[in-house]
Amino acid sequence: MRSFATVLFIAVFAVSSFQISPVLAKGAKKPADKDIKGTVSVKKSGTTVTSIEITADDKTVYEVKIDSKGEQLAKKYDGKSVEVMAKVAVVSGKKTLTIEKIVDDVPSKPKAKK
Repeated sequence: MRSFATVLFIAVFAVSSFQISPVLAKGAKKPADKDIKGTVSVKKSGTTVTSIEITADDKTVYEVKIDSKGEQLAKKYDGKSVEVMAKVAVVSGKKTLTIEKIVDDVPSKPKAKK
């Protein structure tokens, strides 16, 4: 009976280790859904998009994954304020967005009169 309990303990421990290890091995946190409002900045080499960033209203800079939604964002919203729904992951210390939905243009904040 004692050896059965030992084997059961080892099996449970091994299974739980496999579920945790991919996250720890990559050094990435689990992606989280988030609404982000900010200004889009696109860098290109010729006509090819090389990077997309969103600087959020709280000054956090997010790197945007270049996929079909990222390309759409770059094409339509470069230099504009926008709201997106995205998955946020921290990889190698950088906050990276995978865009799920582009909500809409966000009106620019009016500049304070002096």
